[in-house]
Amino acid sequence: MCQNTISNTTSKDSQAFLDPEKKSNRINVDEENPEQRVSWANGAIEDVPVTETAFGNPETAEVKFITMHWWQVGVHMIAETISLGVLSLPHVLKTLGLFWGLFCILSFGMLATYNGYVYGQFFRANKAIASVADAANVVGGRYAKEFVGACSTIVLIFIMAAHISTFSMAMNVLTDHGTCTTVFAIVGVILSILCTIPRKLSNMAWFSVASCISIGAAVFITMIGIAVSDKPADLHIEVFATPGFLDAMTAILNLILAYAGHVAYFSFIAELKRPEDFTKSLVMTQSFTTFFYIMTSVVIYCFAGDHVMAPALGSAPPLIEKIAYGVAMPTIIIAGVINGHVAVKYVWLRIWEHNRNEVTKNSFKAIGSWIGIVVLIWIAAWLIAEGIPSFQLLLALVSALFMGWFSYGFSGIFWWNINWSSWRSSKRKICLAVLNSTIIVIGALICIIGLYATAKNLANGAGGSSFSCGDNSTPDAQGH
Repeated sequence: MCQNTISNTTSKDSQAFLDPEKKSNRINVDEENPEQRVSWANGAIEDVPVTETAFGNPETAEVKFITMHWWQVGVHMIAETISLGVLSLPHVLKTLGLFWGLFCILSFGMLATYNGYVYGQFFRANKAIASVADAANVVGGRYAKEFVGACSTIVLIFIMAAHISTFSMAMNVLTDHGTCTTVFAIVGVILSILCTIPRKLSNMAWFSVASCISIGAAVFITMIGIAVSDKPADLHIEVFATPGFLDAMTAILNLILAYAGHVAYFSFIAELKRPEDFTKSLVMTQSFTTFFYIMTSVVIYCFAGDHVMAPALGSAPPLIEKIAYGVAMPTIIIAGVINGHVAVKYVWLRIWEHNRNEVTKNSFKAIGSWIGIVVLIWIAAWLIAEGIPSFQLLLALVSALFMGWFSYGFSGIFWWNINWSSWRSSKRKICLAVLNSTIIVIGALICIIGLYATAKNLANGAGGSSFSCGDNSTPDAQGH
């Protein structure tokens, strides 16, 4: 067994990452028993007891982070993945047609499930990681870690900013633009900061349960409202639509991003008591998500037809829109908070990288640094949401640039990292090698095509204004 493996890592270097430059340090993992590592050098299988984690030694920790059950991880994943963006999916069916729209929902759902499974396998082979940046360190070394860490943090902060913008829009709907939109955004930031204070994800599990109930109720109310509202005489449903290339790619990108929660998966697994239970969490998340997406998009599209708007709340009567936004308030806040927690924890652990035992204490330094990072990151998200004209278009550009890699391309790279020495050992492994190579190509294509589609939309988009008091809930709003 190589001397740099996790089992021989000292508390002074609790990251326990393999040196990607040394061939003798690379390992293969048995997919059935990922804790059994296969040395690149001699092929011998050895059990590797991991005494160090991303949070130091769990046996001596004052604050024990690794306390979550699989269902808690599952609700966090659902809350992080599903928000009001689900109400844009009926428009995807309008663009692609009922058949191809449903085909894409199912196909990308299955692919996202497999990719999540690979994330779980990779973690079980490298239990000292707590973020996608840490995983990049295992694969590509320090520079890869810093680059991927910066990219993932940017994506998460933009997602947080999107929730701040959505909160201000919901408040404008509920109050009939009762005050300046920037004031509503500040209120949303304050609530988000307070909800992000807990350091342990297990202490936030009931937040995510509330978020799941909230989005389910809001979507159900929207479906009923659209179903009972007056229908236009020329309502039409397309089974096989013929969209233009840009429209089709934009619709597919929206659908892909609906499954793009993988950027936070390692952060969730790192606090799971039994990492082997992550498969249960994944099945729980993806089965619920896929069913929810199909039900929502089909019901709303069949009742609204080609008059469906994106988001679908625009197709509901005004009173129903207000009720749905009110019920959705918990998920608007909490889904942003979960993403915020992941961003904060990455920065926090990065700061204490050389003294991981400090993060497991209830010391002033540990708690004070956490709260300070929470405040700074949420202020950054608010500045982006309020200060950048055409923020929503820029959010689409950032998502297209990175999310295809986090949810698709990287999983193929992770698979190759843990199976490099054995991919020709059986027909099954060869087939998986082809599949994961294809997944890497898909991640690259999502990035390239997504950039093209969003760049075209940016070129045609309105400029907007910074820190606007205007009503951002109306179609002709001048803000965001």
